[in-house]
Amino acid sequence: MHHKSHCHLILFSACKSDTDSLTNLRNTSALAESLSAADIRFLTCDGVYHGEHEAAFCAFLPSNPSTFDFQDKLNVIRDACKRYRQESYLEVSPEQTARLVYLADDRLEPLGQASFTPEKPESGDYTYFPPDTYLIVGA
Repeated sequence: MHHKSHCHLILFSACKSDTDSLTNLRNTSALAESLSAADIRFLTCDGVYHGEHEAAFCAFLPSNPSTFDFQDKLNVIRDACKRYRQESYLEVSPEQTARLVYLADDRLEPLGQASFTPEKPESGDYTYFPPDTYLIVGA
């Protein structure tokens, strides 16, 4: 996770702050099963957004977005995000530029450069990959 990736990273969750923890756990488990069934490579991670922690996923998609495989796998992720009422997902390109993709209208919000660091950020949003890697965006 420390170096330039040769794939797109898609970060998303099945958790919602207005949902009880047992339902969030069940949804996270079901989402992991869906990703595995679709042959999507992923890691579980801890997302921190506005100070709230949530179980999250980082999917690895092929580096060429124009391929059928990329679009097919991205559609599985988008459908899952919609099923679990997610507003958006985070996409990090192989060049480590990040953007939010809003599901309601496909609006893109550029966020700047993404970077991986072993240092836990003191504040702000980040994604934690155990045992010692943090992804921060736009910092």
